[in-house]
Amino acid sequence: MNLIRRSSLLLCLLCVGWPEPVAAAPSAEEQELGAKLDRIDELRDRETGPGLLMAGISSALTPDLWLTELRQDGPQQFVLEGFAFSDEAVTGLVTRLEEADRFTNAELVVLGRGTFAKQELTRFIITFTHLLTPRGGGERRDAELPQDVDQRLERLQERLSRALREMPSDREIPELERRVRSIAEKIGLEVHFLKPQPEVKQGFYADVPVALQFQGSFHEIAVFLDRLGKLNRLINVEDLAVHYPVEQYGKVVLVCEVTLVTYRFLARNEAGPEPESLTRYVRVDPVPGEPPPNYNPIGARDPFRWPLQYEEAAGDPLQRFDIDEHQLVAVVPDRALLRDPLGELHIVEVGTVIGKGWGKVTEIHPTDVGAMQTGSLLVVEEYRDPIENQLIINEITMGMGCW
Repeated sequence: MNLIRRSSLLLCLLCVGWPEPVAAAPSAEEQELGAKLDRIDELRDRETGPGLLMAGISSALTPDLWLTELRQDGPQQFVLEGFAFSDEAVTGLVTRLEEADRFTNAELVVLGRGTFAKQELTRFIITFTHLLTPRGGGERRDAELPQDVDQRLERLQERLSRALREMPSDREIPELERRVRSIAEKIGLEVHFLKPQPEVKQGFYADVPVALQFQGSFHEIAVFLDRLGKLNRLINVEDLAVHYPVEQYGKVVLVCEVTLVTYRFLARNEAGPEPESLTRYVRVDPVPGEPPPNYNPIGARDPFRWPLQYEEAAGDPLQRFDIDEHQLVAVVPDRALLRDPLGELHIVEVGTVIGKGWGKVTEIHPTDVGAMQTGSLLVVEEYRDPIENQLIINEITMGMGCW
């Protein structure tokens, strides 16, 4: 009877198959290793951001639009400011951004009239979210692991050891500065400053931020930021701002300000509090395991390049900075004297355009105070709310000594 039962059991197993072995529940050590690898994967994904961001913007802009500023306004949140020949060109840009695989949540927040090179055009401000593309080219936390507990721990420890090669235990700021300046010099950028900032502990690692300001063309900036992401040390770009376009040497030169964040591995005795989860909007890499392409400027449009008919008149220094960045230093009847942040002096009169918001001087009021000539001037900016379709007027009074 027992032989019959055993034969029946064996027959059942042959029919339905042997049961799959059940993996043991992850231990506390395995969970800790896995959490660290997850965090490193998140940081690595962000390295692909700037190059793909700028490539996508270059592709989305048509010749009837151009930018005056690109800036970051939060994690993966960006703002575009610029001009277009028509409202339809701007709505077309919003549609292309929304349909692109690298962007989402494109929204037109300002649509109005502005003056560029003494001609009234459509001025726009657009916000959008940039989607991260996993960097690829390395083992990720979600790769298949053995079912044996000891083998899983060994595999995770090996992966963490390899990942931490991109996260040295020292700040190594002089070496980082040398490499950053070397890349910038080869591309032709002019570095204004590179200033290390206080580090911030994030659990098992610390953020090591470095403030960087430099200038160059849009494509030079994009290639530079893209190459930083290819170094064998983790470097993320935050607080990106590209603005102040001016014509120099046959190209549009821009000022770029960023915070380069590199990372330092912390020993257990110096580890900080556990970091909050990163805000991430990730799209799936279309080719699993294949790194994203390098930024390629060949044949790409410079989105800050204005049309040829505006070459001589564009790039007025008074429009490179916000109104409140100028200092009113003298007022006489019908005229005033301003100093910009670079120390250059400019004579303005009623009708002069000032600031990135394309405000116009509408009134000049000189005032005699003893032997001193002082006064104020009124600048008016106009915007149109694209949702309410209402004209918004912003009046700014500039007084003597304001900065």
